[in-house]
Amino acid sequence: MTPRNPEALPTGRNPYPLDSRTIPTRTAWETAVKLVDSFLEDYLRKHGSYPTKVAFVLWASETMRHQGVMEAEILYLMGVKPVWDSRGRVKDVELIKNLTRPRIDITVVTSGLYRDLHMDIIALIDRAVKLAAGASDTANHVRNNSETIYFKLRGQGFSEDDARRLSLLRIFSEEPGAYSPGLQEAIPASETWNNSAQLASFYLERVSSAYGENVTGLKVPSVFRENLMDVTVAMFSRSSNLYGALEHPMVAAYFGGLSLAVEMVSGSKPEMYINNLRSDARIETMSQFLTRDLLTRYLNPKWIEGMMKGGYDGARYMDSFVENLWMWQVTNPELVSESTWDMVNSIYVRDSYGIGLNEFFSTSNPYARASIIARLIETVRKGYWNPSDQVKASLANEYINMVNQYGVVCCHHTCANLVLNQWIVSLSTLNSAAIDKFKRTMAAAWGENLPPADTGTSPTDGSGGHSVPDGASPGESGDLSTVTSSGTSGSGGVSATGSASTTEKGNARAYEVAASTQGSSETTQMPIYALIGIIAIVGLMGAGYLLSGRSRIR
Repeated sequence: MTPRNPEALPTGRNPYPLDSRTIPTRTAWETAVKLVDSFLEDYLRKHGSYPTKVAFVLWASETMRHQGVMEAEILYLMGVKPVWDSRGRVKDVELIKNLTRPRIDITVVTSGLYRDLHMDIIALIDRAVKLAAGASDTANHVRNNSETIYFKLRGQGFSEDDARRLSLLRIFSEEPGAYSPGLQEAIPASETWNNSAQLASFYLERVSSAYGENVTGLKVPSVFRENLMDVTVAMFSRSSNLYGALEHPMVAAYFGGLSLAVEMVSGSKPEMYINNLRSDARIETMSQFLTRDLLTRYLNPKWIEGMMKGGYDGARYMDSFVENLWMWQVTNPELVSESTWDMVNSIYVRDSYGIGLNEFFSTSNPYARASIIARLIETVRKGYWNPSDQVKASLANEYINMVNQYGVVCCHHTCANLVLNQWIVSLSTLNSAAIDKFKRTMAAAWGENLPPADTGTSPTDGSGGHSVPDGASPGESGDLSTVTSSGTSGSGGVSATGSASTTEKGNARAYEVAASTQGSSETTQMPIYALIGIIAIVGLMGAGYLLSGRSRIR
């Protein structure tokens, strides 16, 4: 059999899923031009002007499927087109002449995997930015925004050459060696943050390493912020029927996190759009895409029954859906209405479809149901959902009964969340025996007693709700350092520094807890004795080694 690409022979040399030199393909370019023209026409009709800057999130898995539609859109918005050789490889880019609209600026956030696999495409986009910035044939937002950034950097003390180079950076990702924005861990650990501004700051710091033709992982948070300042539209793509926006947390972590960051920097959220490339390519709003996912899958009894056939793992997927919905609730509250949480409670906790969900959870994975109930209560506590007092009490009772029957479920938002567990006790209408058993069960997991609930505190105090103010409220930690990971500062021939400050306040609660026996004094003292013993043994071994060495020398 003759392979489609003869250069694939001999096999085993190239682990990559595609030849990135062909990205974007001619077909992808034609598709992108049609999509962008239609989108800009609709945007102009709605707003009366073109967008000045569009932000994109690029994933390696998506590019593998759509063959560069998103990359082609980036080029076309700037008024730049690929130049292909006779074998369909992109060898360069060139300006589109006689453009009848402005050259629209772009900012790109890539996944860590995309950064590793497709530095050639990153270099191509970087080259296109510089080419577009130098054009003067039509209104040019690429040039205008670059000049704005340049003068701001000069005012911050950068040299003329450094400021010029930094002003043209448009592509950002995590530091070399890092592979996520971190929000997929920070947002579920909802007792560790007080408002979405803290999460936005975390994202800005985490994804602020610049990449380009001659730049690799240069840490420039201030330049990243300036790039987000004028973003009015954000784009992501979905190219498979298997994956939507709620299958795993990374869509909300990258794309929703980008929205949070733009809002913090500019004061307003960007309009969120999905390139729906599953069949008939089209650009649609994030709201349309997410609503379709909810109705056709997660709130659909047929989908739920299919998951029930998967037993333990099916229950885990149901729990994951609720957690991923929470991610979108925090990053983009306008996308998730209170009625959505009403339906989640009705379907997954109350079994309104009558398909035996409670029995299924009890026999297959009761901890998944307990986690779902805890997340619903935490959503209320953080101020995103406001059901009746009866619903709140019912959920609290359900959770306490499940912990009493099956034991503690320990995940991001349950075990270590003392404030939530205090509040659950205050909401419950169960008798004192059930409450006392719950407290004893939780104390066995923590190694200490559950502190009394502060009944005088509103459940939304310190959560920030839907707002994005700066600062932290007392009672909860504002520290997100427990979910960060470090990387190298990168290189790019530019002298620029940046650092992130962290605090240890509240770290004691930012962990996942396994059940343990009571008796905290013994567990806290034993490591000290063990450490002293180890030091003594090492000292004796060292002394013996030295003495034996001296005897050999003699």
